[in-house]
Amino acid sequence: MTDVRYTFLARPETRLATVFKGTLAGRRVEDTVILDRTVLAAPAPTIIRPRTGPAADAAGAPRHAPRPAAFSDLATIVAGRSETRSTDDHRPLVRKSLPPGCIVHRYRINKVIGEGGFGITYLAEDTVIRRRVALKELFLSGRSYRTHANDVRCPDGDDGIMQWSLFYFSEEARITFALRHEGIVRIHDFFRTNNTAYIVYELLDGSDMRLWGDAARRSLGHGEVLDLMRATCDALDHVHASGFVHRDLKPGNIFVVGPRRLPVLIDFGAATARDVAGHDGGLMVTPGFSPPEQYRTDALPDVRSDVYALCASFYWLLSGEAPPEATQRLVSDNLQPLAAAIDPAFRFSDRLYRVIGQGLSLDPSQRYDSVARLLDDLVPKTTLAATGYAPQPRGARIFLSYRRAESPHFAGRLLDALQMRFGTDAVFLDAHSIPPGTDFWDHIKDVLGDCAIQLVLIGPAWTRLLHARRRRWYQRESREDHVVQEIAAAIELGLPILPVLFDGAAMPRPKDLPPALRLLPGLNASLVGSADSFRLAVDGLCDHIAHLRAAHDVRRTTIRALGSAFPPDYALSAGSFATVLAPPPPTAPKTPTSGAAFRGSGIVGG
Repeated sequence: MTDVRYTFLARPETRLATVFKGTLAGRRVEDTVILDRTVLAAPAPTIIRPRTGPAADAAGAPRHAPRPAAFSDLATIVAGRSETRSTDDHRPLVRKSLPPGCIVHRYRINKVIGEGGFGITYLAEDTVIRRRVALKELFLSGRSYRTHANDVRCPDGDDGIMQWSLFYFSEEARITFALRHEGIVRIHDFFRTNNTAYIVYELLDGSDMRLWGDAARRSLGHGEVLDLMRATCDALDHVHASGFVHRDLKPGNIFVVGPRRLPVLIDFGAATARDVAGHDGGLMVTPGFSPPEQYRTDALPDVRSDVYALCASFYWLLSGEAPPEATQRLVSDNLQPLAAAIDPAFRFSDRLYRVIGQGLSLDPSQRYDSVARLLDDLVPKTTLAATGYAPQPRGARIFLSYRRAESPHFAGRLLDALQMRFGTDAVFLDAHSIPPGTDFWDHIKDVLGDCAIQLVLIGPAWTRLLHARRRRWYQRESREDHVVQEIAAAIELGLPILPVLFDGAAMPRPKDLPPALRLLPGLNASLVGSADSFRLAVDGLCDHIAHLRAAHDVRRTTIRALGSAFPPDYALSAGSFATVLAPPPPTAPKTPTSGAAFRGSGIVGG
């Protein structure tokens, strides 16, 4: 059996239970387990806040206030034990980036595009496949220096901090690689050289929300803000569903990419597993964006901390001002309501203001326990229960609803069969039959109001094409998705709907559909194959449609007959219609109805 040695690197004052050491024994890199983490990840300036013992933790904040400094609200503060160190030969600890043209591993450095307390980010090029990338180098601000050979060194006595940083830098790469989502930055490579480590990220075309928001704030509309918030929540929900918490969400770590304005989460250097006890180490906080519990050492990493940071980021985006620091709010909560903080020339919904305000609650139990619940409150869903849905044909026409990108061949073949059975004018296919200059949706509703049935053609790619227009769980409706709108309109009108599954397609699951379409999987579908089975299935489909058309004709004839039996000034309501058709109670006297109410109608009273 292999004998594995575990080396625990911890400061002398660190006291860890034996069980805790055993729990962390599996977290090792090269047979080394790093304990008592010191986090160094902050854009300049960095402010060190010393811990003052359990009393400070119980109060929810360090006992000493930060030194007055002209720092940005977007700067990250490292709160933990730290000492100022210098080299024995008085070598200055000056950051020195790699020069342009330098090749690291297989990546050629072009220029520096970002710096922070934890590393330097370069614009680089992969010399093998000629791809531009973002290369992040581990370089501790104030604690590292670079030799003439480009090696990164720490002064004597700081080697332990460098080892801790290497471990957590590799953890950043591991967590980022595990998060595969279009709203999360992608990682291409991770390697070690020059006595440090490097992460190769995809190069994002855009800017972080801190810069983008300053330029776009006065032109943002309510719909754009909702779209941006939905997409950010979708990416953050994926982080939480994967078992992690970001812990450093802020405008500087949300990148807005391309003309679609897609938000992409970056910088997972502070990320950790959610709800895991024993994440010992320094406290990483960002004034205005970190919740109060993140200032304490005994708090578990929780998704509600990210909810606070998310709402604080959008509070800043809309108002231009970050919320007050959480420790200040604990003493005196002077957070200005978002509605009052926004320029009066711009107006957003009261629901948006309320949701962001609830997400900024100091008490975690008062916040949303997931970003999914936040979006459910921001964009309320309306669901249709399958029970109680009693469709009735409203005319004699047949409405074909299909996706042009998936089923034009099948739709054309089915159209020929229906027209041969019911006539050319009996089937409504698509927008080509709408007269020019006519309002599209008004015409669609008019057509549905004169139809006996709506056929929804569902192929193998139907759900995938649906998901191309909406994101997983909140599934917002889009006016561009005509199929969704057509089906929703038919449900609203109470029209019979028949799903037609072709080419081996399966019925979509309710959770894969927008709220307005959740009724669809509960309906009995028609399976249509190819070759000989196509004709057989279509014949049965036509028989069902003919039955609905005949039932509508009988119902319409009956209503006309009953309507003509009443005086012109008598309004025939649904209630009176039901009363006339309902049989009399058994105890009612069997006396003919007086007058000429039913003369010529074929209905004899009693």
